[in-house]
Amino acid sequence: TDHYYGVFPVGITPTFSIAYNYSGNTYAADDSILQMAYRTNNSGTWTGFISTQYTSTTTVVKTGISAFSGISATEFILGKNEAPVIHYDEVNIISMGVGYNHSFALEDDATIWAMGNNDSSQLGDGSTTDQYTPTEIVGLGNVIQIDGGANHSTILKDDGTVWTWGMNNFCALGDGTTTSRTSPVQVLSLNNITMINSYHHQNIALKNDGTVWTWGYNLRGQLGDGTTTNRTSPVQVFTNATRVAIGMYHGLALKSDGTVWSWGWNYYGQLGDGTLNDRLTPGQVSGLSNIIMIGCSYYNSIALKNDGTVWVWGQSIDSASTYIKITTATQVSGLNNITHIACGDYNYFAVKNDGTVWAWGKNDYSQLGDGTTTDRDTPVQITNLSDITVVYSKDRHSFAQESDGTLWGWGVNNYGKLGDGTVTTRNAPVRIEIGVVPLITNEDTAYTTSYNITDSESGTCGLILTMTSSDASMFTDSNFSYVCSADSYIISITPQEDQNGVASINIIATDAGGLTTSDSFSLTVTGINDAPASTSVSSLTLNESTSSSALSFTITDAESNATDLTVTASSSNTSLVDNSNIIIGGTGASRTITITPTANEYGLVTITISITDGSLTATTAFMLTISNILEISAIDDQTTLEDTATGAISFALTGVSTGGGAIDYSFSYTFGTMGSAVGQLSMPNDVALDTSGNIYVADTTNNRIQVFTSSGAFSYSVGAGGPGSGPGEFNFPKAIHIDDSGKIYVVDQSNLRIQVFTSSFAFDYSISTGGDPQDVSVDSSGKYMLL
Repeated sequence: TDHYYGVFPVGITPTFSIAYNYSGNTYAADDSILQMAYRTNNSGTWTGFISTQYTSTTTVVKTGISAFSGISATEFILGKNEAPVIHYDEVNIISMGVGYNHSFALEDDATIWAMGNNDSSQLGDGSTTDQYTPTEIVGLGNVIQIDGGANHSTILKDDGTVWTWGMNNFCALGDGTTTSRTSPVQVLSLNNITMINSYHHQNIALKNDGTVWTWGYNLRGQLGDGTTTNRTSPVQVFTNATRVAIGMYHGLALKSDGTVWSWGWNYYGQLGDGTLNDRLTPGQVSGLSNIIMIGCSYYNSIALKNDGTVWVWGQSIDSASTYIKITTATQVSGLNNITHIACGDYNYFAVKNDGTVWAWGKNDYSQLGDGTTTDRDTPVQITNLSDITVVYSKDRHSFAQESDGTLWGWGVNNYGKLGDGTVTTRNAPVRIEIGVVPLITNEDTAYTTSYNITDSESGTCGLILTMTSSDASMFTDSNFSYVCSADSYIISITPQEDQNGVASINIIATDAGGLTTSDSFSLTVTGINDAPASTSVSSLTLNESTSSSALSFTITDAESNATDLTVTASSSNTSLVDNSNIIIGGTGASRTITITPTANEYGLVTITISITDGSLTATTAFMLTISNILEISAIDDQTTLEDTATGAISFALTGVSTGGGAIDYSFSYTFGTMGSAVGQLSMPNDVALDTSGNIYVADTTNNRIQVFTSSGAFSYSVGAGGPGSGPGEFNFPKAIHIDDSGKIYVVDQSNLRIQVFTSSFAFDYSISTGGDPQDVSVDSSGKYMLL
């Protein structure tokens, strides 16, 4: 404001008391957002010195405002805190193209948006997927006009060339073939084109020299070339034209002298020459002059005169909704000051110079947009449309465009051709959002977007952003964050874990004075099937031929009831533990597993538990060690004579493989006890002797190799004593071998490798094995044999 609130003389007192009253000041009517500011010497920058005022009369005390030499006064001003402003990217639609069951919107930067039926790839996105909301079509170049037929589309580029794509069974593409196309092909021999129009399987184009060219389907002579022959490439049919239009079986041309010419089928009088006779070449429409715009559709035609009156002919309806034939152009009563016209199937539209839209004709499919399904033989206003400049119509659906490019659609909506995200017929106009991409994120995945928000008082990035949600179970403040750079606020919103659905999100920007601006959007969280989960089962050691107890574990799934999950288990070594001997028990989330090894077998096996919900599977695994037990059968009491040896005493020895030959057993001595101290052993799995008679023991679960003298006295050990993966460290050393040269080979089973050492047990190198190594041997030539 230029209203100086107060002027105070320079003095030496650094404190000013300001009494003010701004009641009645029109600028200060909203006193909840007023601030005070000051400057010196009637120049420079105003500086705020007090927070927002909330009453219309008060006293402000400000300390530290210094007097300056040579400055006559310090002035104060009443200021107003403005609310923050969100700046949106604007989509400026300049025109549309309407096909039978698909539609296009064209931006001023040549961006094209398509919606509706796509079974012949007529939308131009390379697919055959219908689109229920406007979808951007890329790669079409500098397009200035676009239109659609039954199953094909046509564009006019700024270089005057015409391109088509879609179904070509009836020569609609004009490329000299009947081959359908999923991407644009250039229409043959056309250049310097200024206007195009498509309907059904035929097209019409106007050159800058006034010549008219047609191609496509010609069953009723609608191409106007004197035949009923389909044309795979354009033919010239008229001259001195300024506008053109083509319908189901007839065509129109507006001549430079203001007269209208027509050709094709005339069963309903759509040629307007006073007869019902077909005509294969252009003839003048009776009684029309000073025409500035024309249109035609199924069996009907429309024209706009330079005096703002509207004229129609062809198929129409009377007051009883009966179809009638109008063979000469007839003025529509009650319409004047019309600036634009459109022609749908059996219905018409007109735009007045006040921006209102008027409709009449058949309305059985809500195609008039007046909120009813009542036929109208005279124009009625579409009440919720204003500031309209252009109307587009084809078949039984239509669009209206406001002066700022805003689009409205109504009528039949099969295939989603209105672009409102549904296939619901609309009996009144609905706003069509162009360039608004559906906002979607996956379950448990953050959604990120940005806002450009400015505030004149807060400075760059000086606003506080907050969020509210219509569904607090899906989105909460704790999962909302943002960063800002140069007034670009990048926000991130993460759904609550395992939640999905649709919620309305409201983003609020607040300045220091408490003023806000906000934006709301609908965010869809798509459900993602999470894999089931399971607690682990600890590694287990059993004696051979001994079953385990029931081992407990818990299963869960975010989407499924635990009762509906399928749980199975498998063995990595079915000769040691057969799958049929693994029993899953329990119900719901609480499950058990019981394992029975094969009798008289021992070793190491991995048991894997699998949990599936029908599509995703989770696994958990544990190691099962089955210890070898050497058993001697009972020996019967023996009787012998004094000083007489017994005979051979028979017994059975289990837990040792004889290899099929006879073995003599004589006991010599034992060494070692169960444990992990020096010289003690835990599940020793293999033994080897060097040339000096030293004994090398694979002390498996102590993760080391112990070396003893030939008499069983401890000598030294190799390995850290705990599982390790470095050189000279072991994780379940399973077997040991010493070759003829004295090199030592250790099967480091759980590290999936063979470690090779010198005869003095210094590490030499390792060999990766993959799989589950059990034993190793090296022949005299140095070849490895790995089990």
